[in-house]
Amino acid sequence: MERERNAHLLKLQASNQSKMYRQVKKTYAHENAYIHLTLTERKAVAGEIADCIAAQGSARIFAECIDKLYFDPKPYGLYR
Repeated sequence: MERERNAHLLKLQASNQSKMYRQVKKTYAHENAYIHLTLTERKAVAGEIADCIAAQGSARIFAECIDKLYFDPKPYGLYR
């Protein structure tokens, strides 16, 4: 997995996509602690966390994902 990630980073670096390279490198750094887990194991961990939160009674889970590389904040008035 690390070999494939390094190859991907080198390809991005060589293609002069510095913004994409920095973002992918940061994403890979955050995921390093979990790449040894199989998909089934990762789903099990997420399920256990959700069960712990659900046991609290009034807790709710909310998530929103935005790809910052492609998000244009201008129409939303976030940056002027």
